[in-house]
Formats: sequence, structure tokens, C-alpha cells
Amino acid sequence: MTGLVLAFSGIAAQGETSGLLGEYYTGVNWYEAYDTGEPVLARIDPVIDFTWGSLGPDPSLIDGVMFAVRWRGEIEIPYSGTYTFTISSNDGARLYVDNALLVDDWGPPHGARDRSGTIDLHPGLYPIMIEHLQTGGTAELHFYWQHELISRQIIPADALLPFVIHGPKATNPSPDDESTDVLRDVILGW
Repeated sequence: MTGLVLAFSGIAAQGETSGLLGEYYTGVNWYEAYDTGEPVLARIDPVIDFTWGSLGPDPSLIDGVMFAVRWRGEIEIPYSGTYTFTISSNDGARLYVDNALLVDDWGPPHGARDRSGTIDLHPGLYPIMIEHLQTGGTAELHFYWQHELISRQIIPADALLPFVIHGPKATNPSPDDESTDVLRDVILGW
């Protein structure tokens, strides 16, 4: 005998979009602004795949040679297993996935190169933060992922969610996820 099957769906917030919240900092003392949280530009970037050259992200607001960017949000992981995340840039970069520091290369210019870190994840949403430091020359930054079922590729917009768009997530469901023998008149909670 088959029991009752319950399904839930959510309603997206009006104007919800994919991508990460990018906070851009610039100027002679951009590093001081970066520490105090005063960006000159904040926007949702659908993917992290930029070749800015010497102009920078927005020439009217940001010095294309000396700036920093902090992207924050969540990443949706589709499969269980080990993920390799790679940042390709010409200057400093840091990467946090699920609050774990995977890439820590926040020094002087290094020339264009890849920096990678791996982490085991299960399907679901995880916090993510990418920081980029541009200290001279031309600017670029590309963000990739790879898994046994995903060839190395730029992380698509539909896998990135800006944390400012959605509210708290439901956790600790009752009855537990995939429970069997649930009574018909059970009170659902989370």
C-alpha cells in the first residue's frame, strides 16, 4: 500500500535573479573602504567571468588598475562528491565555499594563473564568497567548477544565488526528510 505523498513548493521573491552580489571598491585607499564595507558599486553579477582589461568593471566609478571586489551569495550543488573550484586571475584572490577557505592568494601581482581548491559537498545550497584584488596591469577573473559529472566550466548563473535576494531557509523538517509511515493528520514543522 502506498502512503500519502507530500510536496511543497516556494514562490520566488519578485525580481529574484541568479548570480552573486558583487561589491566593488576603489581609489587610493580602496583597501580601507574594503575593510569598512563601503563599496562604490554594488550589483548582481550573473556569472563570474570577466576580462575587464585596463578599464575595470565600471570606468565611471572604479579605477581600472587599483580595485577590489567581494562577491557573496550561495552556490547550488547538484551532485554529491568532490568539487574542484578554480579562480583564474592575474592578481590576488580568495575563495570560501561553505565557510571553508579553498584559495588564499592575497598577495602582490602574480601574473595570470589558476588557483584551485577541492571540497566534498552534497546537493543543496552553500554559502560562497570570492574576493579579488587588482593591483596593476589589466584585470580579469574567471570562476570555474569541476566534478566527475561536470567538466571544468564557468559556473552557470542558475547555480549562483545572491544572499540578499532570499530570506532564511527552512531547516530541521518534522517529520524528517524521506520519512515513512507518517500519519495523515501530522503537523508539519521546520
